[in-house]
Amino acid sequence: MKSCTENLLADGNETSARFDGYDIWTGGPRGFIDEIVLRAKLRTPTIACYLNAHTYNLAYNDDDYRTILRSAEILYPDGISITSALKISSGRYAPRMTGLDFFDDFLAGADSEGLRLYLLGSEPGVAEQACGRFREKYPGLNIVGVHHGYLQAEEVQVSSVISDIGESGADILLVGMGSPVQERFASVNAGELRVPVIWTVGALFDYYAGRESPAPRWIARAGFEWAYRLMANPRGKWKRYLLGNALFVYRALKAILRSR
Repeated sequence: MKSCTENLLADGNETSARFDGYDIWTGGPRGFIDEIVLRAKLRTPTIACYLNAHTYNLAYNDDDYRTILRSAEILYPDGISITSALKISSGRYAPRMTGLDFFDDFLAGADSEGLRLYLLGSEPGVAEQACGRFREKYPGLNIVGVHHGYLQAEEVQVSSVISDIGESGADILLVGMGSPVQERFASVNAGELRVPVIWTVGALFDYYAGRESPAPRWIARAGFEWAYRLMANPRGKWKRYLLGNALFVYRALKAILRSR
């Protein structure tokens, strides 16, 4: 397991702090973008994932998934739940990082550096729609491949998709399959994919494609994105946000007390 000083920017500043065995990125969105761009250019093997209340709960009783998250080279705090737990447990501040808030800045950086991107995820057609939106904003963006994330469908051969990604010459693979599927895919196939940086992005393609409505950014920045999603789909989200948030608070408090 890596130490909490492993994630370092080029200037040598410490950019992670520990909560319950997870090394949480504290360098903020700008530092994260600079880091993965640098790692892609240097072709440094890297898996970048997010930790939020939901993925923390998923990993709580799943040893394999917990190991995958704890082994990620970069694990950033997606939500006020994680940033608050980190602050209480370690005294360290980490900016809340939700992909929608900084993904355009990432695309701008990838465009300016000429990095090659591959999009993998969501239902058939969604990643293609997202790709179109990305290219509207950045016409020179080098997207070398797009594929949906339903790799268990009978007509899709996982090995052929992995081969296509490896042969594409991509510098960064964006994987949007939902948790924990996307993180398992990245961890199990990292060697065969031959892409230096793999970043798991959740439902990001769905938002850019217009399949899901994101919370207004002022609501997200205030820490109430979960409430917006709950109100938008109470039947589908109540377990995740009502039961799940309560479970997270209970489990996080236990972890904080254990560390003292």
